[in-house]
Amino acid sequence: MNLFFRTIPLCMILLIATPVFSLDPPEPRNDPEPSMIQQPGGASVSAVHITALQLIDIETNRGLRELSANDTINLLQDGSCITLEATTDNPVSCLRFSLNDEENYYTDSDTPFAIAGDTAAVFNPWNDAAVGHYDLTLTPYQEDNGVQRPGLAHEIDFRIIKLPAPWQLIDIGEPLPKALADYTVNDEHLLIAAGTPLTSGTDAMAFIHQPFNDVWILAARLLSTDAATSHAVAGIMLREDQTPDCNRVFFGLDAQNQLLFDSRMNEIHEQFTQDGLRWPLWIRMRRQAPSHYCFEYSNDGEQWQTFQSASLNFSSSPLTGIAATSQQPGAIAKFTLDQLIFLLTPNPDSVSLSMR
Repeated sequence: MNLFFRTIPLCMILLIATPVFSLDPPEPRNDPEPSMIQQPGGASVSAVHITALQLIDIETNRGLRELSANDTINLLQDGSCITLEATTDNPVSCLRFSLNDEENYYTDSDTPFAIAGDTAAVFNPWNDAAVGHYDLTLTPYQEDNGVQRPGLAHEIDFRIIKLPAPWQLIDIGEPLPKALADYTVNDEHLLIAAGTPLTSGTDAMAFIHQPFNDVWILAARLLSTDAATSHAVAGIMLREDQTPDCNRVFFGLDAQNQLLFDSRMNEIHEQFTQDGLRWPLWIRMRRQAPSHYCFEYSNDGEQWQTFQSASLNFSSSPLTGIAATSQQPGAIAKFTLDQLIFLLTPNPDSVSLSMR
């Protein structure tokens, strides 16, 4: 039998569910002083439009792609050294970047118009780019008799995450705010997401997975939690697709040290629980046949006990990954996980896919 194995490094994932996430903006670094910009009567006097907002790779000084509303920038997949460049349909004298609550975050008075400016047409890196949610307003200005008059403002919201390839971050349902993922030099992973109860009938949660079919083993160690709600839970999830009401199963541990298996298959919902477990706890999904799955837990990662065994007939190969929810809108949940292992074949010589 052919074996395909790659060692996964020790890493950690921290999952947080919260209804509101605000990023304190960094100190502004403005080109001309913001006080130079005037808005007589509060109305636009020109028809200057923002035509595009480009994500720029500093290392190549070239555009990666145009950002759209609700876009995601992944600093570990798009590039860690970036900036944002705005273009307009007519010449302007300056362009102001308003970021989150900082109205005068940066004002650029010369092309190319970038959120961190440029030096001799070479983009400066946006060093303040960090994991978080961003609301950006771009306002172009044209000079009229010595007065800077605003054109038409353009608003766009996006998020920045750090998640190593080939991992993908998905918002299941409509969690508010959208999920975030972070990664540190210590191999720690941070996932921030809102969540609703597993029993609600439709899901709203954070979900990270790798885009591979036929996963035979997924294991993780649930290290700790400091969730504000006792019902917050994190663990392994298999889902038929990304829709919030699809067939899916969940196996994890909540903040009350309760192990639970929650299944919603063909409109039938079942939940099984066991009290008295303790953090840290290893959990594992193991396929014993193409449609038969075993869900196990361990206190040491060596001796495993079966919690549930089930035949799961998904219409296609399920998405397999890690999910978390506070199970209470408006609550905050934090979970730390590590030792994630993917196995893509039932053979002993198999593949284990790294978080990196």
